[in-house]
Amino acid sequence: MKNVALIYRVLAWVVGINLILVVTGFVGQKTTEPDSWFNRNDGLITAVDLAHGWMFMVLVVLIVVLARHHRWEPWFLISTALLATIPIVSFWAERRASHAIERAERGADSPVGDATDR
Repeated sequence: MKNVALIYRVLAWVVGINLILVVTGFVGQKTTEPDSWFNRNDGLITAVDLAHGWMFMVLVVLIVVLARHHRWEPWFLISTALLATIPIVSFWAERRASHAIERAERGADSPVGDATDR
């Protein structure tokens, strides 16, 4: 399960960075002139957006796998997946989940998803 946790951590960072690129591209296309870099490179922005969508789906599957294995509370699972959709906050969500995984693997007494995970 350590490999899954490592893949989750790396993919969460890649998806988080990609999310910032997607939002920047969207805002750039909507707020700049038609001949700006953002609008001239629509194909590149679309490709980044599509890659982000596929990677995000894999990330959600990994979150569910980790949640089942480590017996996360339902609210912790849902909040981790939802927070992964918010630029910048997604990095905090990854750290929160990674800390919960590390605690669970050490055999901590408190269940994952209790008040210490907030």
